[in-house]
Order: sequence, then structure tokens, then C-alpha cells
Amino acid sequence: MGPIDFSSIAALFAALSALTLLALAMRVRRLRQDLAVLRSQRDQARVSAGDVMRLMRQSAQDLREPALRLLGEAERLPDPGCAACACGSDRAASIAAASAIVLDLADTLQDHAAPDAASRVLREAPVPLGPLLAETIEAVRLLILPGRRCWRIDPDLQQLVLLADRRALRQILTRVLCNAARYSRDEDWVDIQLERPSPDRIALVIADEGVGICRADPTPAGPADDSRVLGFGLARARSLMVAHGGTLDIRSVPDVGTRVSLGFPAARAIPAA
Repeated sequence: MGPIDFSSIAALFAALSALTLLALAMRVRRLRQDLAVLRSQRDQARVSAGDVMRLMRQSAQDLREPALRLLGEAERLPDPGCAACACGSDRAASIAAASAIVLDLADTLQDHAAPDAASRVLREAPVPLGPLLAETIEAVRLLILPGRRCWRIDPDLQQLVLLADRRALRQILTRVLCNAARYSRDEDWVDIQLERPSPDRIALVIADEGVGICRADPTPAGPADDSRVLGFGLARARSLMVAHGGTLDIRSVPDVGTRVSLGFPAARAIPAA
């Protein structure tokens, strides 16, 4: 065995070290490039989010102005107490109801666009469900005039009191009942039932016998209970249900009808005074 050539070994180690350093340098360079791209995308996302927030605030303002004007015009229409002007009175009430819903939508957009939207909390209080249902159904009735739906309400709901944010609960019911009226036909029945699927859950179930969401709007792909099928109204209702610790589930069958289940924790049901 010949003598060890330490100079060759040193040269080999030097070459390996140089290659390792070169690879590390290239890796660091790629990581810096990737980081620069991510920072650019983050900045673009922030700009886009800011643009969306500004658009939502502007849209809220654009919705609020004509809705207030319509509300003022409705107040100038015939007096509801005048028997000879009953038709005009219904039209005035219908315009006022539609204006109120548009104003509510504007408030919702404004809430989402507010800087502290993520920190908003529910203003919870006992809400008797019977009067709230009557109020919401009347608003929907006025909206669909001269059309008519037949509303059938579970007597148990008349005695139910929920611990909830009343404004949010009204928004939920308005959106779901408007949806039932939209996808059903004149003189169709809409059932509102109370169900107890488990000891720790209660559910308000709104079932119509209409054309079904899928049949009425065949564009979106996926099942009828997929969030992609939901418009802004039902998507907003679902988010409000989640805020209450609840769920909004939709089952829709073409030409059979749609069933919307609003599930709440049973602890939110409190004894009526």
C-alpha cells in the first residue's frame, strides 16, 4: 500500500465543500425568490380585500338611498284605514316591506365591511318565536302580492322562546321564508314545524312543495345542500346560524320541494314566561 496523498484528499474535501456551499447558496436564492413572490401575493391580497371592503361599503350606501326613497313614497300612498283604498294600501305595505328588506341587506353589507366586523357579538335575549314568525310571514306575504302562499305553523312553535339575537333571527327567517315563497307556486303550502332530532338539538323545519332549488337554478354544480347553490341571502343566514351555535341544512328535490332545517342547541330553548 502506497503512501496516503493528503493533498489529494484535501483537494477532494475542498471541492465537496465548494459544491455544498454552492447548492446551499442556490437553495437560499430560491427561497428568497419564493418569499418575494409570497410577499407580493400577500400585498395584492390586502389590496384586493381593501377594494372589496370599499365596494361593500359603497354598495350598502347605494342600496340604502333608493330604499329610503321608496319607503318615503310608500308612506305617501293611501291610508291603510281607508276601505276604499284597500288595494293601494296593500301596495304601499308591499313597497314598505321590500324597502325594509333592502335596508336590512344594506346594514348587513355595512356590518361585513366594518373594520371590527370579526369582533361583533350577538345581542342575545329571550325571543318569543310565535310573534316573530307572524311578523316575518306578513312581510313575505306583502312582498309576493298578488301571489299567495298558505302557511301552516306548528302550534308548539307559538309557545317556543329562543335565546337569540332577535335581529339576526329575523334575518334568518326572512331569507328562508322568502326562499320558500320564491321556489313555490301560488296557493302552495309552506309548513313550519318544530322537530327534536336529538336530546341536545331542536330544529325549525321549513318545507315547501315548490319546484326545488336545483330545478329553479340549474347552473351551479353539486348537490342542493352545497353552499355553492346558496345565494347571498341563504349564505348569510347560514353564517348567522353558525354564530348561534346552530346549523342550516337544505334538502331539495326537483318538482317535490325544498326542506330547510334550522338547528339550534336545545339549551337555547327557554321556558315561556
